[in-house]
Amino acid sequence: MTRLLLVLASGLILAAPADVVVDGVHDDWAGVRPVFEAGRSGSAVIRQVRVSADSANVFFLFEFAKDSYALPGTVTLLADSDGQAATGRTVDGLAGVDVAIDLFGGPLAVTVYDNEAGHPVASGPYDLELTKAPNFAARDVEVGWLRSGAVGPRTDLFGGRTLHAKVVARDPASRIVQEGEFRAPLPVPGPSSRAAQPRDPLARSASTDFRVVQWNVSNRFWRQNPEPYRRILRALQPDIVLFDEVEDKTDEAWIRTFLGSVGPPDAAWQVTLARTGAWERSLVASHFPITTAFDRVSHTAETITRLGPVLEPFLPKTSPPPRKTLEDGVTASAAFITIRSKTLLATALDLACCQLGEVREAEAVAIGERVHAALRSRRVDAVITGGDYNLLHSRRPLDLLAGNFDPSGGDLAVESAVSLNGWSDATYTPRRNAPFPRSKLDYLLYSPSRLRLQHAFVFHSKALSRQWQQHHGIEPADSDVTDHSAIVADFSWKE
Repeated sequence: MTRLLLVLASGLILAAPADVVVDGVHDDWAGVRPVFEAGRSGSAVIRQVRVSADSANVFFLFEFAKDSYALPGTVTLLADSDGQAATGRTVDGLAGVDVAIDLFGGPLAVTVYDNEAGHPVASGPYDLELTKAPNFAARDVEVGWLRSGAVGPRTDLFGGRTLHAKVVARDPASRIVQEGEFRAPLPVPGPSSRAAQPRDPLARSASTDFRVVQWNVSNRFWRQNPEPYRRILRALQPDIVLFDEVEDKTDEAWIRTFLGSVGPPDAAWQVTLARTGAWERSLVASHFPITTAFDRVSHTAETITRLGPVLEPFLPKTSPPPRKTLEDGVTASAAFITIRSKTLLATALDLACCQLGEVREAEAVAIGERVHAALRSRRVDAVITGGDYNLLHSRRPLDLLAGNFDPSGGDLAVESAVSLNGWSDATYTPRRNAPFPRSKLDYLLYSPSRLRLQHAFVFHSKALSRQWQQHHGIEPADSDVTDHSAIVADFSWKE
């Protein structure tokens, strides 16, 4: 077993407040020293851990010996988060533990301790806004959450000025194989300066030619409860929307009427709605002139035969047989959109969820073939592709749909949207008692040769200040109608 203890001098470890964003990009950790290092030990599960914090959040960067989905067991963080040993419990040799978070190698779980009593809290990840990046397999993983979060009986987690913690790695038999104890100073807790919004955070960039909103609208909820969606879209004022998880019963005429109520005034919205994809569809819509590029994407017979056994264990008993589900095709649609005499090819998609990585890759290949065919059919100036990629174990589906799709040659770029709260790029917020982190599942790709990304952000109504909620007519809970947040991107043409 690898055992390390590092006690750190105050002020030497933390990055400057507001430096770290949980987005899977690690440049903002350059000035942060490790609090825990395993050295050259060949048996190490965790190679090093870095800690940073600002007034509202605490952040960790884990470096593993293997990717995070190939760990031989579990990794748990134990923390005396308030600096008072008497308020917690001794766990695995660490006194005063207020919270234990099972972070890797199994279901995400939070247990809080209140004067020796332990309380597993199913809603703990949600209450802490626990966020992870990337959500697919990687050796370096960022994790962040709120300070002073109210979880179960505790209302003061991570509200102290010192973090005394231990990381514990266990093998499949629950034996400890590595542990490391450390201390790190924390700044005074309080509101985040990153959340300040002196100017309208929804305003377009001055030189924007068109605004795109990509959004997983969560199946039937859009049709059953349209008002929150309407308020959000009226505030965002998109020119193009890429929606996925549209219930297959949603009528195209209803969609056009709904979008017409969003604006701009007197705009005639046109829609390309997917005709394949079982009970969930995607759509591309715009008030600019559009022509359907494709509304059907099918698997080959060989792919259907190969993937049937892969899909079967994951289908509900009430679902059609796997072969029928695969024969229903892939959720994707695309349209040519004319903007200022230029042609944009826009694709909306929704890839298979959960453990179905092989299915996701096959879907990405099938969609890519249709996109390439569309590019060969006419002159196209730029491409955008957006949707719920559901990247869990591998980012390969994203790479397949980015590679060599820029009409000028080269790969598509990924937007750099960050939430209005300023500290993560998460687009997915799990339901209250789900054992999952907040993470980025949705992506918007674009042609960097012809499009300039002026500004991009992830929209969630609760991250908008009350002043701007009232200004835009948005209710705080509007975004709760779906567990996915919208990606908003302003583009201009490169002349």
